[in-house]
Amino acid sequence: MKLELRQKLTLFSAKYEVLDEAGTLLYTAECLPPFGNKLTLRDADGGEVAELVRETFTFGLRYEIRRDGQKTGSIAREFDLFQPPFVVEHRGWRTKGEPFRFDYTVFDTAGAAVAVAAKRRWEMTDIYELEITDPDDACDVLLLALAIDLSRS
Repeated sequence: MKLELRQKLTLFSAKYEVLDEAGTLLYTAECLPPFGNKLTLRDADGGEVAELVRETFTFGLRYEIRRDGQKTGSIAREFDLFQPPFVVEHRGWRTKGEPFRFDYTVFDTAGAAVAVAAKRRWEMTDIYELEITDPDDACDVLLLALAIDLSRS
């Protein structure tokens, strides 16, 4: 499954659209100021799918994943001087590559590739291509990509 994560150019918020291979809108996401504290992922009809909430008072960067107001998992950046991996803790996934350049692969605990992310070059706004092995993993892969993008701002 291939998804395209497009960042929209806005002045006071971070907005995203997620499209499938045919260009159909699947999701939207918006993070209102203060930047990076809370992002809401919605389906194409505007229904809330999940939220990413940046945890405060933690060592390092950590986002809580909430569905229906309940914490269902978390995404954290581990400490490493050169290429800090991101971890989807409730799934046991880890990134390998260069998350801050948005060129990385997500691996599960067995070492199998879950997804590959790449930034499309030479565009006016950021566009990320996500190739996901299992469509059932799409929402968590998308939340990971959004958390990485938010952590760069």
